[in-house]
Amino acid sequence: MRGVIVAAVSTLLSLPMRGPLISAVDVEFLEPKVQRHVGVLPLSVCKELISLGEKFGFLVREESIDEDEQKDPTKKYVPSQTIDIYENRSEPEIEYEPEMQNEAIWNVLQPWIPKITEIVKVNRDKEAFSKYYPDEPDRDPELNWIFFRKYSPNAERNSLKVHHDTNMNTVNIELSDEYDGGGLFYIKSLDSIGEIPDEYGDYEWIESVKRENTSDVVFPDLRAGDAIFYNYTVEHAVAPVERGTRYSMAFFFDMDNPVLRERYDANEENDFKVELHNGLPNVELDIVLIHHAFEDQARRRVLDKMKPNETSIYHAFEGDVLRALVAGTDEVVSDIEIDRDQYLYTISQNNLMRSAFESAGENDSEDEEGFEVELYNGLPDVELDIVRIYDVFEEQVWKRMFDEVLPNETTIYDAFEGDVLRALVAGTDEVVSDIEIFRDQHLYTISQKNDMRSEL
Repeated sequence: MRGVIVAAVSTLLSLPMRGPLISAVDVEFLEPKVQRHVGVLPLSVCKELISLGEKFGFLVREESIDEDEQKDPTKKYVPSQTIDIYENRSEPEIEYEPEMQNEAIWNVLQPWIPKITEIVKVNRDKEAFSKYYPDEPDRDPELNWIFFRKYSPNAERNSLKVHHDTNMNTVNIELSDEYDGGGLFYIKSLDSIGEIPDEYGDYEWIESVKRENTSDVVFPDLRAGDAIFYNYTVEHAVAPVERGTRYSMAFFFDMDNPVLRERYDANEENDFKVELHNGLPNVELDIVLIHHAFEDQARRRVLDKMKPNETSIYHAFEGDVLRALVAGTDEVVSDIEIDRDQYLYTISQNNLMRSAFESAGENDSEDEEGFEVELYNGLPDVELDIVRIYDVFEEQVWKRMFDEVLPNETTIYDAFEGDVLRALVAGTDEVVSDIEIFRDQHLYTISQKNDMRSEL
């Protein structure tokens, strides 16, 4: 039985009643900057969202929080399983059109957005908000990002290390409670515990955390449909789920957080934003990162199907190199080397921007060719079907590739960079994992913990 968190009496007495969204009994002040809101989404809506999530698939994506793990080969690194739903860039003096990145899930969420936004408006720290936004102290909360996450011992991702969000306020909604152990927790206010121990920042400690409250750690008692509300000062994490699957939906508000912006502006080694404009009149573009300023090797897709005359934002580092491709192909339009002093890059027929990395062109013919990868079934008692759900040279596809792959069996797949496969329990639609193919990884192991690792 998952423990019930009881708010400290002193905390309740010291906080003013600020008109919670539903009623007084439905809001619990767990800490001065953390609240639990009960029943924000109905159970039926939670189930519909989970069903849609599994239908579309939680693709493996790079986890920005795990930057240290990505750079250090001695550390464990497991990508996220996520679905981006909505994004609305926030940049001073620049207006962007919101992007509906999954329209079906957005349509289910949309009727509930005003209610979720009201949680932020009513309960945010008004004094601090007025200080940080002196020109518009009463402005409505700006919803900038919605994303859907999945955690399970049988999924690619099962934990997330301690971190704080960079946006001003977050609403995190629990969509499922049919799991044991683990789940979302936060570190108590630094005013009460002092500095956070160094070991809290790595996965070795996270994987040792059990679902129990301590003098430092609090697991809110969240049932399906409940939300937790907190701001950028709250350190939080996800401990490993022991059984079942945890689904959550995060809503990031006010990503133009001036507190953190000032810190980033003071450090030129941090990333910055540039605009990429598709000036080709009749051509959609894909944008891939082919060189990262702080990584020895990088090739990943950052933008899909930029429409003619569309402008998109890229979070860059000085020296990054991007490649513009004709959408859905490997046909190179141009390479773009990022310079901190240049914020707008236009891709046009009259101005094909070349990078200093001319040698990258030598690999173009190799990228257009297929290559073999090995798929290993590491599940001891489960046969698998393997289907292809995305082909880099086609639109969305669904094609069965292998039937009834036996435990400990290895099969060969003729792949292209960027293909996405899905492993299913044989003879069912039960998803085990999604696998994105990379040229520099030749072995993918599907195991109980879904740790798909390369053995180069």
